[in-house]
Amino acid sequence: MIEPCPPPTPNYQLRREKPGSGELKLNVDVACFPDGGYTRINGIIRDHSSLVRAAFSRRLVGCYDPLVAELLAIKTGLKFAKALGVLINILESDCNNAVNMIESFGGCSSPQLLLTILDHY
Repeated sequence: MIEPCPPPTPNYQLRREKPGSGELKLNVDVACFPDGGYTRINGIIRDHSSLVRAAFSRRLVGCYDPLVAELLAIKTGLKFAKALGVLINILESDCNNAVNMIESFGGCSSPQLLLTILDHY
């Protein structure tokens, strides 16, 4: 069992709202296409004025479990943001199970820790 870390202020929050001035929000979504045999993961980074700062879309061979696909989208989005050199302040997903898994790590949930955790999926 993983012991919870002390509760420092996380580097980002999981919430459905506009980012504040100077903040960025990553929103991810997935779709499985059984007839085509693939899963598409997508993400968009927006600023406080809802301006799209960057976006990604990736096609994965095979239809993934929705939770696994959403976690892969989050992982891909965080790696994408890291490669761009931008800090994500808000992470948004419509998959409550993925959000709950990430939030369960409490104050330890930094983007780098998330990437480490998500490497197992």
